[in-house]
Amino acid sequence: MIFALAAVLVICFMIRQTIRSPAEKYILSPTPITTDDKVQNGSVGGSLLKLPYTQDCTPGPYPKGSYYTIGLNPGGICGDQAYVNSAMHAYKILTGIGGSLLAN
Repeated sequence: MIFALAAVLVICFMIRQTIRSPAEKYILSPTPITTDDKVQNGSVGGSLLKLPYTQDCTPGPYPKGSYYTIGLNPGGICGDQAYVNSAMHAYKILTGIGGSLLAN
């Protein structure tokens, strides 16, 4: 008896979900984002992969230790953190998300 009642309730719920009006459904409406990407425009300069790659910059607790390597090759990308930091500060989202939160 309880099983039949539960089954009827589930069926009623499923029917209700399929009959919803369009106003009740969530519709994804993406907005375009405008960026000022000085990294791609070249003001930061080049690419992370164009930086020197030597064994002096092998990742680890070394004075010149890098965070990035190329594949399984020994060594690391020298100057990677300075490049990523400058690229991060050169990238701006102008419009599309955040509104006044981005102005602060």
